[in-house]
Order: sequence, then structure tokens, then C-alpha cells
Amino acid sequence: MIADIDGKPCVIEISDHAIDAYERGNLPLSTLANAVLKKYDENNAFAEREYERGIHQELQQQHSLGIK
Repeated sequence: MIADIDGKPCVIEISDHAIDAYERGNLPLSTLANAVLKKYDENNAFAEREYERGIHQELQQQHSLGIK
């Protein structure tokens, strides 16, 4: 599924099991939406941490090159 969350397009993978449960009425839409938003937030936080880690490593490499 493709969605627009906070103005950002993203691809959301929903398991066949969850889709079946929703279609049978065993999984409310609000629960499914909350799970999608939770995963989006987790992925967003992970991306921010990795970006910050990459910036930190790049600065360390630049500092190391300057010392030599």
C-alpha cells in the first residue's frame, strides 16, 4: 500500500494475515492504522539515528585526516 503520512509518501507492507483479519471484521481499521503509524514512527526514528551516526562518523574521519 502507498500512503502519505505527514506529507511524506511511503510504502507500507501489510501482511496477508492482517488483511484477512480486517476483511473478516476481526481487526478494526483503527487498530490497523495505529500499527501502521507505530511502524512508521519506528522506521523514522531508526533513519534519524542512522543519519546522525553517519554524520558523526564522517566528522570523525575528517578530524582524523586533519591530524595526520
